[in-house]
Amino acid sequence: MSVVVCYFIVSALVKSVLNFNIFIPCLWNTLFHFKCPGCGLTTATVMLIEFKWSAAYHTNPLIFLLVPIGLLTIVTDYYKFINKNNLNDIFPK
Repeated sequence: MSVVVCYFIVSALVKSVLNFNIFIPCLWNTLFHFKCPGCGLTTATVMLIEFKWSAAYHTNPLIFLLVPIGLLTIVTDYYKFINKNNLNDIFPK
């Protein structure tokens, strides 16, 4: 999972900085020639990184639902990790 996330982040940065597309194409769109609900999420994420809010919305409005849910999931998992594992056991003073 970490490799996929790192690839996504690197791809988004390369796209926004160098304007060079190294993203993996949508298999659904390639096979059936119409967009699935997930099509455009990567482009919308790149648009959010570039602070182009309206372009991100027009690419895929679902991004404004998925980003808060993703951030909430990350924060919740972090707090569960902190409460489950005593940090003094991990980082002794």
